[in-house]
Amino acid sequence: MRSYSRNVTLGNSNHRLGSTEVGFGGTPSNERRWKKHGARRRMRVSKESMSIRSMNRLVMDYLVGKGYRKVAEAFWRDSATKPHVDLQSVQERMSIQQLLIKGQIQKARGKLATMDPDFLEKNSGMDFLLAKQELIELIKAHNIEDALQFAIKNLAPFGQKSVSLST
Repeated sequence: MRSYSRNVTLGNSNHRLGSTEVGFGGTPSNERRWKKHGARRRMRVSKESMSIRSMNRLVMDYLVGKGYRKVAEAFWRDSATKPHVDLQSVQERMSIQQLLIKGQIQKARGKLATMDPDFLEKNSGMDFLLAKQELIELIKAHNIEDALQFAIKNLAPFGQKSVSLST
């Protein structure tokens, strides 16, 4: 019985694999089958080059979404994958997010107003959520009187505008 082997290139080095290592029994018909599967594999690899671009896009979107500006800039240089948004705006959005996490709702609203003065008018649902969070922060700080006044002044108008926003 004859044994077949195959030269395989992995990276920059060549390897010689025996018949058991390449996954066929060593017969000429299996050799033809291996060549056929090799062609399929090459086609699959060429299709994967498109998915590499998709993967780079996915990674870039993740970095931008999480606010990793410097990493996104480095990834942009290395992969030539341009972000969909201005990376400076990512930094500003992350600073607003940090203010919200710290419970500084008024400061976050102010910063948001400087970025886009009409944002809260165009997004009344977001305006309501921010007002509700501000009420929660007042209650957490045990400022009950201020919380009641805030609710009457800032949240009651939302109830008058739309019942659907009161969830």
